Amino acid sequence: MIGKSIEWFVESNKILSPNTIGFRRGQSTLDNLTNLVTQIQIGFSQSASTLSCFLDINSAYNNVLIERVVATLDKIKIGQKICRYLWAFLNERHLHIILDEYQNIITSRWTNKGLAQGDPLSPLLFNIVTLDICKCIETVAISQYADDFVLYTTNKKIQDSINKMQVVLDTMTEMLDTMGLEVQPEKSNLCIFSRGYKRHQISLKVNNSELKIVDNIKYLGMWLDKSLRWSKHINKISDKVRRYLDLLRVLAGPSWGVHPIHLRRLYISLIRSRIDYGSFLYDVSAKTHLAKLDKIQNQALRIAGGFIRSSPIHVMESEMSTPPLNIRRKYLMYKYILKAKSRENNLVISLLSEMTNAQYQRYWHNKKKPLQLVTYEETKEEIIHSTEILEMFTLNVWLSNIDIFNILETNLFCVSMSKEKYNTNVLKVQIIEEIYHKYCNWNKIFTDGSKSEMDSDKIAVFAIPSALQVLRYEVVNFMWL
Repeated sequence: MIGKSIEWFVESNKILSPNTIGFRRGQSTLDNLTNLVTQIQIGFSQSASTLSCFLDINSAYNNVLIERVVATLDKIKIGQKICRYLWAFLNERHLHIILDEYQNIITSRWTNKGLAQGDPLSPLLFNIVTLDICKCIETVAISQYADDFVLYTTNKKIQDSINKMQVVLDTMTEMLDTMGLEVQPEKSNLCIFSRGYKRHQISLKVNNSELKIVDNIKYLGMWLDKSLRWSKHINKISDKVRRYLDLLRVLAGPSWGVHPIHLRRLYISLIRSRIDYGSFLYDVSAKTHLAKLDKIQNQALRIAGGFIRSSPIHVMESEMSTPPLNIRRKYLMYKYILKAKSRENNLVISLLSEMTNAQYQRYWHNKKKPLQLVTYEETKEEIIHSTEILEMFTLNVWLSNIDIFNILETNLFCVSMSKEKYNTNVLKVQIIEEIYHKYCNWNKIFTDGSKSEMDSDKIAVFAIPSALQVLRYEVVNFMWL
């Protein structure tokens, strides 16, 4: 309940930065990845390099200062009651561990540092305590998902990027220090995304330790190589999902085994779900790389459906109701773009709008255009209802603070017994008089229901005169398990 209340307050007052994406409704890791990949591709169009710094915060949730958490909540005026409760809850937490149940041997531990592990409040509180980082850093782009921070900037001269990045790293290190946090240089990496194969000799330091330069980096579950060819990511996916094909082979059989319907469900949940993640971003990869994933799907359909080796691929896809992966990628891209357009001032849409002008550069003349750009142009004229914040956060107060007993009235003063004990005509006059005199300014909803003698047909009707609506529903019989 406290988490929902804090979430409503933070979102309705637009306290968090748009660059803070983790654990927020309507946003996901794909937003971070799409922002980064689109910015890199814009740099490719302009013959510029994108210097990216992937930072690892050392035990972020365990080391954050409780005093800073409460101070930040007080700064955004969340309320004294919530601040006092969270201080009492987080300041001294005790953990009792039973070592031997029979001999009643118990050991205890306590801590007054960090956020509680597994607590649904912890991700939200971490976003709040670090909100100044994303708001204060403006010279380079920043993307945050929980405790994963990425700083990136695009310039034609790599030295300009280095100078900007070092200043930002020093500023961010100082800000993290006030929160009890620190960057772990050994696990933080640099990656320069550029069109060519030229190796840049750069030096960026955090806490007097030089950051390592890598050609491939894993970020939020996707492998990014410095040229965005996606070969390593696709190879990693292929190696991971091939072992699940052996599982399907064990469960399948021409005259025995699991039914093809259930094998298809296993394929979708175990194999295709891994292929789908971020698939519209690597749609620009070479055909030879994408063909590896197509072969995996074809093998899975052949096993699940019991098809012989000579069965045409389009027949297997039709019989198993499974679209080709290239169509699947387009479908996922359309869903993502339409969802992004439903939010005003969305950074993804801003970047794609910028990339629309960059697509006419010479770089894209003989290359396949990014799927997110193609989809954005196709849906540009679509009229999508959009809001700056989710409509669930637009209420003036949090929903649980609304006293529904002063808003909804379901009882009439003139009716206190069953209808059989009243004169029908007299009761009708009394009800109409009370409704249209005592509740003249209220919205009225009239309900009724009926059922047949065999109880086979049950109908419920709702009439709303102010909205000129009559809703009719058929109640279907079902059994509670």
